[in-house]
Order: sequence, then C-alpha cells, then structure tokens
Amino acid sequence: CADASTNLWPLGLVIGGEELHNNHHAFATSARFSAKWYEVDIGWGYIRLMSALGLARVKKVAPRPRLRSLRPQVDDHTLQALITHRYDLMTRYAKSLRQAYEAELRALRGRLDAVEFKRARDARRWLAGDLGRMPAELRQRFDALVQGSGPLQTLVAMREELSAVWERSNASREQLLTHLQDWCRRAESSGIRQLEEMSLRLRRYAI
Repeated sequence: CADASTNLWPLGLVIGGEELHNNHHAFATSARFSAKWYEVDIGWGYIRLMSALGLARVKKVAPRPRLRSLRPQVDDHTLQALITHRYDLMTRYAKSLRQAYEAELRALRGRLDAVEFKRARDARRWLAGDLGRMPAELRQRFDALVQGSGPLQTLVAMREELSAVWERSNASREQLLTHLQDWCRRAESSGIRQLEEMSLRLRRYAI
C-alpha cells in the first residue's frame, strides 16, 4: 500500500507536466495539488482512484482555512496558524502581488517598446512561484520594474521574509515569533493595502 502524500505526488507531474507545481511548493507534503474548484488536478484524480482500490493511502492534504475573530496580538497561536495555513495565505499573496504588478505595467505601457513590454508582461506568471527560476531575459525587466516601484519592491521583499517563517529550520520558536510580530507590525503600518490585508487575515486564522 503506497503513501500518496510521499510516493505518488510526482504522478501529477509525469502525466500533466508542471500542472499545479506552484501549489505543490506552497504545501509540499500534500497529495492534492489543487485548491480551487476550477483547478484541474489530474494526479489527484488518479490518487483517489488508487485509494478507492486499496492501492494507495492519502496521508496528508493541504488544510482548508478557518477564520476566527481578529487576535489582538501576534502570539504563538498566530505563528502556528500561519504554518498550518501558509498555503492559503501565500496563494492570496501571489494574487495581490500580481495585481500590483499589473498596475505598474499599465502605468508603463506607453513608455516601453513592444519587446520590453512583452517581457515584463510574461514575467507575471512567475509571481506565484520561485522568482529564482525566472528566465534571465524576463528577470532583468522584472527587477527593473520592481526597483522603480516602492510598493511593489516592498511586496516582493516581504513575501520572502514571510516564507522564511516556516523555511528557517534552524531558528527557535521564539525567534520565529519575533520575526512574525515584526513582519505584521511593518505590514500594517506600510500604507500598502495588500500587505495590511495579508496581516489581518493572518491574525484571523484558526488552528
């Protein structure tokens, strides 16, 4: 009997290419890549079928977010809730980042030639995943656009800081909590609507 959360997740990549690979990066141990009703997850369909036949066992999927009243302060419960619901938060963060990026594109449309504008526009699809994997010709235009926009630069930098909360395996619980408290404080005082919304949602997650 195979464990679908560890042994079978590559099946979706084999039969569907990259498919929903960014979702996998957000919650690597989930056997299901899809999170929205409109996302086609071929691998998950095969895993469900094999599970029904007794050939696989689904051990873990990304949890569905639950919200509660706003916590008055960022505490250890907030930290645990972020780690539990990081997939949902980073998916929403990517959407907000894409909206901010598209706003900058509209403002620059008349100042870029057709080739440069296309490169900048093509970079949008990388905003939900690892920017380090972006092709060099797209990354150059992307970096130039980000550097020219204070809010966009802050959004990109603070996304990396937030993801460090669950990626820093050598940090203590106290260090992670201090990091998160500082992040929320800066997000809510940034004057950037998307960051304020991310912090407030984070503080409403239920474990």
